[in-house]
Amino acid sequence: MKTVIDAVKYYGGYNYVCGKHEKHHTHIANAVGTGRFYSVYASDIGGDTIICTISEYNQRIYDYKTNLGRMPLGSLELWQGRAKQNKSVFTQEMHGNGELPSVGMECLVKKLHQDDSMWLKCFIVGSNKDGDYLVYDHSIRGLEQCHKANGTSEFKPLTPPIELIDGKAYQFDYKGRSSLHGIHCESEGTFITRTDVFKSSICTNIQPLTVEVK
Repeated sequence: MKTVIDAVKYYGGYNYVCGKHEKHHTHIANAVGTGRFYSVYASDIGGDTIICTISEYNQRIYDYKTNLGRMPLGSLELWQGRAKQNKSVFTQEMHGNGELPSVGMECLVKKLHQDDSMWLKCFIVGSNKDGDYLVYDHSIRGLEQCHKANGTSEFKPLTPPIELIDGKAYQFDYKGRSSLHGIHCESEGTFITRTDVFKSSICTNIQPLTVEVK
């Protein structure tokens, strides 16, 4: 499932300004199964997915540019094209060499004091004005920082993506919970277990379950 981070990248990091025919629209939506975003009235969404309100989207852009109003980011040029040019990924080799992910990369992050079940997907936004902190964003808590010298967070490469099949059973981790089993619902972008529903976009270590034949 797409998130506000995907919308930010789709619009190039600029504020969303409604055009003449969309000036009364209230939300940003994603056309299900595509990378296309558009503005809409919430009541007219149909079968697509509401991502956020337009005001929430523009607030996220402000947060990116000012680090939650505290300081300007040293790598603000990300939102004027750098993200579109940066096609690199945070690799296992980089991780093994002790390197940090760079601007525009997606990876997994957790606080140093947390156990390995707490890895979450994040997007690297930039650095603070002095370059001492790496600023990252994820859909659970928004913007956070990691001090480069004595990091408060650690990063690792994303689990290689697998193609999710509607109606198929998978094992996955979610925040502090591991080895959960659920059925993938493509239309909702979720895993459905016997008791809960989880957004597949923020689940990690996803593996297909197979039936063992004896």
